[in-house]
Amino acid sequence: MMATPLLTLVLLAACSPFDERIPMFGESAEFEACDATRDATVGCVIDGDTLDLETCGGERIRLLGVDTPEVHEVEEPDCYGPEASQALKDLLSDEPPLTLQFDELCTDTYGRTLAYVFAEVPGSGTDSGLDTEVVFLNEYMLSEGYARFLEVGVELRRRAELMAAEQEAKEAGRGLWGACE
Repeated sequence: MMATPLLTLVLLAACSPFDERIPMFGESAEFEACDATRDATVGCVIDGDTLDLETCGGERIRLLGVDTPEVHEVEEPDCYGPEASQALKDLLSDEPPLTLQFDELCTDTYGRTLAYVFAEVPGSGTDSGLDTEVVFLNEYMLSEGYARFLEVGVELRRRAELMAAEQEAKEAGRGLWGACE
C-alpha cells in the first residue's frame, strides 16, 4: 500500500531528525553512537570548559561534568574565569592529539558535543620532548580548581572520579576555591 502525500507528511513530522543519544559530528552528517571513542585535534580553546575541534568554528566540545567561571557574554569575567581559560589554552597550546569519550548524554541544548576529553601532552619526565602523558582534561580542570563539578541531569559514568577531583581542590583551597570563595 502506497502512502498518500498527506500521510507521508504526517509521518515525517512525527519523526524527530535528532536523537539526543546520537549526535551529528562535523560537516559529514555521519552519525556515531555516544559511547564510541574517537580521535580529534584541537582547533582553538573558547574558554575553560569549551573548545572547537580541527579549526576555530569547528565542532564545539563542552567538557562533560565541568563548569568553569564565565568569561564571554558577561559584563565582567567571573572570578577565576580568565585563569581557567588560560589554563586550558596553555595545556592545549601545542594542539596535542585528543581522544573523546562519551556518556549517556552527549549533546546539550546549545548543540555542543559533551565529552570526556583526553589530551596527549608533553610529559615532564625527559628533556627530549618525546615523553608524553595523557591528561584527562575534565578531571584536570576540577582537580586544579579551575572548575566546579556540573550536574547534567543524568548519572555520569565518571561522576565519582570528577567529584573527587573537585573535593580535592576544595580541601586544598586550590584555584577558585581559594581565590573566589
